[in-house]
Amino acid sequence: MLRLPVAAGIEVWTDPWNEAVQSPGASLWPAARILSRHMLQTADALSGEGCAVLELGAGTGAVSLALAAKGRCSVTLTDVSRTLPLIQLNVAYNARRLKTHGQTMAIRAHVLPLHWGNRAEAA
Repeated sequence: MLRLPVAAGIEVWTDPWNEAVQSPGASLWPAARILSRHMLQTADALSGEGCAVLELGAGTGAVSLALAAKGRCSVTLTDVSRTLPLIQLNVAYNARRLKTHGQTMAIRAHVLPLHWGNRAEAA
């Protein structure tokens, strides 16, 4: 496992060799870093009362966590079940880190399963 910086003080644990998490979502893809920075630059458009973001296929959770760290919206991170422990680890890790630096985000980030293409699992 590797810990990598994303944006806005967010770091995520990744498993690029799929040793612990058997999922392509366990890697921090370059697009996630780019999208995180872009979303933070345009985050003012997302601000406001009741703002909520749903990320489908969150992988490491990098994009949603960057938004949650900004404190503008509540975020819901979803992915297949085998990826959820990694997302939960990254939410908890960054909540502790940000709290140490005077920010809070734990109550604004939620992790839920999303089953892709498997109706039996989705039921």
